[in-house]
Amino acid sequence: MYLSPFLVFFILYVFKSIIMRKLLILLFLTAYYSSVFAQQAIVVYDNNNLNFYSRYWQDSLKIDVAIPESKKYVAPGQGFPLLLLFDQQNRTGFEYHLHGINLLSGAGAQIPGIIVAGLPFDPEMRLKYTDTEILKDSLSGLESTAKLIFNELIPIIERDIAPISFLMIAGHSRTAWLVNYLLSEYPERIHAAGSFSGFYEMDSIRQKILDRAQKSGSHKVFYYLTSGDSFEEQTYLNQNITMAEELIDSRPGNSFRWEMDTFNGANHITNYALSVPQFLTRYFSDYNAIIGEWFEWKQDTLKGKAAVDELQKDFDALPYPLIPQLLHYYSLASHYYNNSDFETASLFIENGLSYYPNEPGFKLFEAELFALQNMSAKANASLKEFESLFEKLALKPSEKEELLQWYEMIKKEIK
Repeated sequence: MYLSPFLVFFILYVFKSIIMRKLLILLFLTAYYSSVFAQQAIVVYDNNNLNFYSRYWQDSLKIDVAIPESKKYVAPGQGFPLLLLFDQQNRTGFEYHLHGINLLSGAGAQIPGIIVAGLPFDPEMRLKYTDTEILKDSLSGLESTAKLIFNELIPIIERDIAPISFLMIAGHSRTAWLVNYLLSEYPERIHAAGSFSGFYEMDSIRQKILDRAQKSGSHKVFYYLTSGDSFEEQTYLNQNITMAEELIDSRPGNSFRWEMDTFNGANHITNYALSVPQFLTRYFSDYNAIIGEWFEWKQDTLKGKAAVDELQKDFDALPYPLIPQLLHYYSLASHYYNNSDFETASLFIENGLSYYPNEPGFKLFEAELFALQNMSAKANASLKEFESLFEKLALKPSEKEELLQWYEMIKKEIK
């Protein structure tokens, strides 16, 4: 079950008069994180697939794509980050990754909503399409895969799903070598690269990454290396240690950030499972820190336009463009609501609507806040906008029921 943020606010609304403010915030987070009222999983992604024929691989491909449910609430043409996960053909591993990313975005509220796409490598073709051997038209297997990604897959995602605001890639073993190749040859196309149990088949590729690390500029890159320390991981561990030592010696510029992790006891397959959540958690750590800083002190210190401007400044200072989660706006607006600062709460909802103009819960929250400030005309206008959204959005029956209950409650309040 997807526990919608507007249901969480409804829960807060009902209990507002009998529970202290800090307990309300705790209830909000508990409900959002663990779905205690439904005892079911929080699902924040819709699974889709794209089918196309690749002229670079000369094969028909079925690409699994996970799309944030929040996409239906954003403005048309709004871009999303894309995580491209290699080895989609390994169904156990790939589906495990999708469940983990769902937890990080939903119950964990650790990372923003991202589009996740797989790329399958048939076991018989995996070496071919991650090799330096020339296949056709003067393209190596590696370069054929690069052309597929940049000239076919990403344009199709942008045409059929949403524009891509920045690209993250992650691969394991042979496809980690592909990650290293892509980072070396296309450094301006990639914002984050996860090389898990990776290696460097050509010294020139390692050197190009080191050269990129020394450059400064506005395009920021995060490079994350992992391996286990079990017997079968020793080759990859040693290559990562050597690369880490060379990166330290190269004194990277401020536009290149890198980290290396060794997972004690992890074998070759387990390392991929452990690495993806760490990769995303580390990359988006500054995003996650924003809400923590607000809960720690900013929400109790800042008010009015200064508060909203500070939050926007926090988002703008991130090294990547993204859409903040609905949770940020519902939780912060609820904090000010519960302290009877309806004006500041209204400003947070207004800011949230700049990202999510089609979020019906925002319009109800806005109407509720206007009603509490005796602004009946504005409250009714917000309800009218809600009615329009309610009619055109494809909502689940449970979501419709929650919204309508809230809607009827507000209508009774308006003077």
